[in-house]
Order: sequence, then structure tokens, then C-alpha cells
Amino acid sequence: MSELNSTNEDLFDDSQDIDNEHYAIDINEEEEPEAMQNGDIAKAVQENTKILKEVLLELKKLKSMLKKEFTVENSKCKMEYTCYLKEMFILNPFMTRDTVGEEVKLKIKQLLVQELGEANGINMAKMISFGLKKFSDWRGDVRAKLLKTKHNKGLPLDDLHQQLWKQYVQFNEEERHPNSGSMRMTLLMRAYAYRHELFGQLGSKTNKEMNNFWRSFEVYYNRCIRDEREDKWSYWKDRDVKRVTNYTATLHDE
Repeated sequence: MSELNSTNEDLFDDSQDIDNEHYAIDINEEEEPEAMQNGDIAKAVQENTKILKEVLLELKKLKSMLKKEFTVENSKCKMEYTCYLKEMFILNPFMTRDTVGEEVKLKIKQLLVQELGEANGINMAKMISFGLKKFSDWRGDVRAKLLKTKHNKGLPLDDLHQQLWKQYVQFNEEERHPNSGSMRMTLLMRAYAYRHELFGQLGSKTNKEMNNFWRSFEVYYNRCIRDEREDKWSYWKDRDVKRVTNYTATLHDE
């Protein structure tokens, strides 16, 4: 019996030794991966911190860019755009928001891409609004120059032409040519003013044609342009010369 007990105790001792060895091995095996895991975490935290700093730096740059909102007045393309608008104005001063042509929009896109790298809708709208404001101001200026005095009835057409448009165009031989687009615009503007007796009426609140000058003149201008008579420009030039001559004669009589 004692031998049996001794045997059992030995077996128990052996099992304890085995368990201790097993646990010892398990503990050692767990410690090494844990040390490696902590190292990996530290490395990952370091990398994530670096990435976060880079993201924050990019956000800071983006915020700075957003603060510098695009304005036409402060843009590099303002001068080129204004010169382009003047060229368009002398040939077609009637442009409104509803009649902005594709050619103008294309030019705006080119200028925006050149300056900003892209042409989004917001900046396109800003450029268009800038152009429309310029056209409105310039129309007021040209109307005032044409109608401020009755003596514009007697100016030679070339002199009147320069008086109206010298702010908007460089007068070379092409622009001075009687058949240039701007010269024809001047010819028809004076013919329209004669027809409705608008000279010297600037500021009149009772003259309907004066108050709606550009809208009414656009209708008249388009009707003249659509006129299919081959000699129409010669006809209007001859009438203009006669009007100038008659007005000058009345001044001498006085």
C-alpha cells in the first residue's frame, strides 16, 4: 500500500514537473510576441503621427488657398480681359446676361485656366458679371458723348467716331476705314439720334427714346444690318454728309 502511495506521489510529482515546464514554455513564448507587438505599435504610432502631420499641413495650405478668393479686380488676367472686352464692345455694345456669346465664354475659360489652372462655374460667373458691368458703364459713357450737345450733328463722321470710341480702341487705318464695323456703328448711332431728335436731350426724363436709348437703338441697328440693299452703306453715308452740311449751314446763318 505504501508502495502504491509512493508511486502515485511520484506520478503526481512528475505531472507537476510537466505542468511547470509547460507553463514555463507558455510564459516564455507569450513574452516574446508581446515585446514584438509593443514595438510594432510604437512604430505604427510614429508612422501615423507623421501621416497626420502631413495631412494637417495640406489642410492648412488648402485653407490658405480658400482664403485667397478669386476676384477679377485683383487678378492677373484683368488687363487682358478688359482689353478683350473693349474690342468686343466697339463691335457689339449690346451684350447682356442673356446674350453672352460662346466666344466670350471661351475667352473667359482660357483666362481662368491660365491663371488658376481651372475654370469653375463660380469664377466664370464672376468674370461674366465683371464684363457686363463694364459694358453697362461704357454704354452710358458713349451715349453721353454722343448726345450731350447738338454740335455733334455737325462733326465730320471721322471726328465723331474718334470722340466716341477712342477710349476703347487704337485708331489705325483699319478702324478709320469707312467700312469698318466701328465706323458703321457710329454712322447708325448718329442716324438714329437724328431720327428721334436726341442731340442735346441728355438727361431728359420725358423722352422715351432717350430713356431706352440702347434697347431701341439695338432694334434699329439690327434692322439696318438685315437690310439687303447692296448700296445701303453708301446711302446712309450720303445722308450723313448732307445732314452735317445742312447743320453747318444753319450755324453760319445764325
